Amino acid sequence: MKLALKLPRRNPDVPRPSLRERYTALKGSAAKVIRRKAPPASAPEPAEAETAAPVRVHVDDATPGLMTFADASGALHTKPFAEGVAFMAARLYSIARNEHGRRFNAECGDLDAAGCEALDARLRRELRLDALHILAFRFEQAFAEGQAKRDGANPARLAAEKVDLKALDVGQLANLYEAFQVAKHGWEGAVMRPYSSAARDPGRGCIHLTKAGEQASFEEERAGFIVDRIVEEMARRTPQTKHDRDWSLLVRLQHELNCEDRIRDQGLMREITQAWGA
Repeated sequence: MKLALKLPRRNPDVPRPSLRERYTALKGSAAKVIRRKAPPASAPEPAEAETAAPVRVHVDDATPGLMTFADASGALHTKPFAEGVAFMAARLYSIARNEHGRRFNAECGDLDAAGCEALDARLRRELRLDALHILAFRFEQAFAEGQAKRDGANPARLAAEKVDLKALDVGQLANLYEAFQVAKHGWEGAVMRPYSSAARDPGRGCIHLTKAGEQASFEEERAGFIVDRIVEEMARRTPQTKHDRDWSLLVRLQHELNCEDRIRDQGLMREITQAWGA
């Protein structure tokens, strides 16, 4: 059945009111509405108030809560919280990639290959591209590892803690730091290889790793934990010689810049100032 909407038609014989007259009428109608008292709000029934369940969002629980979000077309989707975070991270990752390309082209200039590589690494850190990529395309692994870390059951961390660093001197620790940094980046590249991806799930926005990919990811994380432990071990020690002091400060400074892109550790800043001057 078709419905027809009929609008009132103005009588052509009645003169059209002027703008001033229309303004005065509108102002009077608005004044009546403003002076009108709002109807008293009805109190909720006790039974409904007592039985209303509170809204909860479970971030890392075994049974995650739901999250409603809008896609690029404006359509609303209600999915598990982790998938909603992955969707937003994917959009942010796309924006960050475009910004990375724009800034790289604007700043590369006449840089050589080493300078371009350093610029690319700095921009990736500033824009947090790697973190956004993990949240967008490896969100299941990221949430699982977050839960495991909170429970103290991260296999890569446990494996890294088995490496004995106390028997090594400062020079050996510095050399191992460089070696494990190279290993970490090598395994990180292996994770991104085609043979590490079993399947892509565009609907959920994630990449499922093969067994080889899972092993490469484990080794990458293990190397990262060992790097952190080396830095912590060097920070705990009191240098016995000027050479050991310089090695320790150099490694710790490099690690601080790699992680934070600046010196945030004020204790480290004071040690550098005391050792090398302002």
